[in-house]
This record gives sequence, C-alpha cells and structure tokens, in this order.
Amino acid sequence: MTLPSDNIGRIKPAGRPYGRFKMLSCILFLMAATLAWTCSNFYHLANMMAFMGIVATFTIPVIILALLIFHRMTVSPTGGAELFKSLVPYVVLSIIAWSYALLFIINIHYDKEQPSTHQQRVLDKRYTSGRDSLHYYFTVTDWHGGGEGFEVGTDKTSIYDSYQTGDMLDITSHPGALGGEWIEAINANPSQSSTRETTNNMQETTQAETAQMPKTPAIEMVDTASMIAIPIHEMMEFNFKTKQEMYELRKAFVASQKQFIGDNYKPSDDIFGQIQDGKPWWGILGKSYYGPGEKSISGPAEESRYLTNPLLLVGLDNGKAFIVRHKNIEPLPIYPIPLSLYWGDGVKEAVVKYDVSTYWSGAARVHMNPEDRPNFTLVSYNARDLGYNYLYISPEESQNIVSPPSPAKIKQFIHVGQSCGYPGGCNNISPRQDELIIKVNQLPAIAHIKLWKNMPTDIYAPADMVFIIEMI
Repeated sequence: MTLPSDNIGRIKPAGRPYGRFKMLSCILFLMAATLAWTCSNFYHLANMMAFMGIVATFTIPVIILALLIFHRMTVSPTGGAELFKSLVPYVVLSIIAWSYALLFIINIHYDKEQPSTHQQRVLDKRYTSGRDSLHYYFTVTDWHGGGEGFEVGTDKTSIYDSYQTGDMLDITSHPGALGGEWIEAINANPSQSSTRETTNNMQETTQAETAQMPKTPAIEMVDTASMIAIPIHEMMEFNFKTKQEMYELRKAFVASQKQFIGDNYKPSDDIFGQIQDGKPWWGILGKSYYGPGEKSISGPAEESRYLTNPLLLVGLDNGKAFIVRHKNIEPLPIYPIPLSLYWGDGVKEAVVKYDVSTYWSGAARVHMNPEDRPNFTLVSYNARDLGYNYLYISPEESQNIVSPPSPAKIKQFIHVGQSCGYPGGCNNISPRQDELIIKVNQLPAIAHIKLWKNMPTDIYAPADMVFIIEMI
C-alpha cells in the first residue's frame, strides 16, 4: 500500500520522548527551589506586595506547563497520560518547594503579633560574598536560654563594621503566624551607641584641656638627609615571559645599584629557579579586584613590586586576594604603596616609607573584611637573594605594631602555584610564613627589622643589615 504523498512527514514514531515538557518541568523545579531558598534567606519583608509580585512571576511557568499538558491530553489522551506520568517526579518536587515558600510567606504576612526586641551580645561575626553583594552575619547569645549562640544576618555594612565581639545588638523578632520565629531587623543597641557617643563627646570636651598638657612624643621617623635616595620603579607586566627573560630583567635592575650590590650578582636559583617559561603572573588588579580565575592575571605583575626593586629588601603586602563584588566600583589596584626608599652611604641601614592610610581607605571602600586590613606579610625574598637569610622585628625599636617574638628564617621563593585559578597556574610567591606577618595597630607605625646572613646567637646580636619600614 502506497501512502499519499501529502501524508509523508506526518507519521510520528511511537513512544516519542517529551523532552520539551521535561525540560520545562525541570526549569519549574529549579525556579521553585530558588524561590524557597530566597524565602529562607529573607530577614525582613518590608514590601510584601513587591515580594508577592515575584511569586506571581514565578507562577507563570506553572500555568504554561498546565496548559501544555491539558492541550496534549486533548489531542491524545494516551499520550497525555504518559506525559503526565513522566512529569510526576518534577511536579512533586516542585510542589514541595512551592509549599515551603508558601508556608514561609503565610508565617510572616499573617503574623499580627507585636515584635520583641532582644539585647544580645556579639560572640563572633563573619561575611560572605555574592556576585554583586556582601552578606554579613553575627553569632549572638541565644535569648531562648540555649547554651550556645546562634547566627543572624544583616545587609547593613555600617552595623557590621561598627560592632565587634562583646558589643551589644538589638534584634527585633516576631513569633510568626505559624509559630516560626523570624527576624525583622538588627539594629544598633541604644546603650552601646550612647556609650560610644559619650566617649566621643568626652574626647571632644577634653581636647582643649589636653592641649595644655605635655604631649606624648610623636613617632620619630628616620632622618634621611644624609642617605641616598633609591628610585622606586613602577610595576610592569610579566605575563608569559620566559625564565631567561626574567633572569635578565632582574640582573638589569640589580646592575643599576652596583654601589650597594656589587658586580658579581647572580639571581639565586633557590628563589627564582622555579619560574616557568610562558606562564602568567598574579596581576595586581587580579589580586585586589578580580580574585582567582581568568582575570587573576590582570594588571601589572604584583611581584614586579619587588623583582624590579632589588634594594626593597623587605616590603609590605596584604597577603590575600580579594574579590570586589560591586559592579559600580571601578577596578583600581588596592595595595600598600612604597613612597620612598633610602639607603645609608657606607652604613648598613635602609628605610622605606609606605602609604598605609590610603590602602586602608581603599580597602574600606571595597568592603574588605576589617579584620584583615591591619595584617601585612613581610615580603623578604629580596633580602634572601642578597644573602640575608634571617629576619627579626625588634619590638623595642618598633612602634604601633604587633610582631612575632623570635627570629624567622626567610623561606620565600617564586614558583608556579594554583592559587590564581588561571588554567595551568601562575608564577607567584610561596610559601605562606606566619612568622613574617605583622599587625599594625595604628598609624603612624614603624617596623625596625634586623637582618642576618646566618642564624643569630640571640635577638640582641648585631645585625648585618637594618631595614626600617615607616607606615603613615
């Protein structure tokens, strides 16, 4: 039997999979799960109508799916039944997620009870980063009488930055129409604010009085009048250079400082020997703006701060990569910048001055964790490259910093690591040495560093080189 030509192409194979329907059902489930997650992360719903609008928008796929199933069952009851059975798992999961979201909304929207305000002490705090926002969390004492604290969240940067462990916060909660207590707001505690305001007023009131009292001596910076100014070279690109190119570059910058280093310099293989050809380097924009990933190599190489400035024996680095999540913040490098470098003429002493206050301002502008801002890693492989293998920060001659209590062996070197997140890794400094981390309590500050070629007998042994870091 020959079929009419006008029927060719109309015959459908039996058991045709309903991929489009399953895909739509899967999307429906993912949207429902997203809505449920959104509900669970709402701390207060000031505009309930706006939120209900979101729910209504999420309902559109449900209506579309129902109409499609109805249409299919109208055209082919058998096929419609098979379709319905194949979609049951997606529908059940979606109903569960939607039910959770609905119960959450009912619990809040129909809660007519008066809120309660609890004055709770902060036990700990942390923050997380989203694509375009930051979320802040406090662990506070439990007002229900539990032994352990529990975590509450806020989107207020001012609250997070202003309140530390031990401070008091006001937490407003509601009992919930269905018995599920929910947090409406986290606010400054009036007594805490009052105490701080009183303290500030007292400080202002006594300014005139303290002006008449003997002043605490200001930090005495090093007199550099008789020292030799060393130019600080700008950062530069290192991406995809060969190891030989890096060695030649290093030797060229060292050659410009022969009077301090001599003519027989050779880059230390212990420090630079693991540089790999054709690899990228952590970029300063990558480290202070984009974070790990494809853009981690953006901007001049962060290590160029030290590789092109061999007389910067010990430098400051914030030690961590930071991701700026706010799209409205312009991508600018944020790091402590060296302003000047001086070496003594015939004296084994040098001093570098760093602009830390501008770095702190920039870090605050991009919402860097306040707990990380005072901490700095002492990048010391330049000292090691010139033969100074041991370092100690003298507390008696340093000011406004907290430093390790004993001498440290400098282990830093350059190798290819995976911290940048770029495929194949990047040339970067390693390892992390906690014994080379200092904390700056306030500005101005001074780190008085003693350097030795060999392990000193004790911390009072005469230094082979003194390197001073001034921070303003």
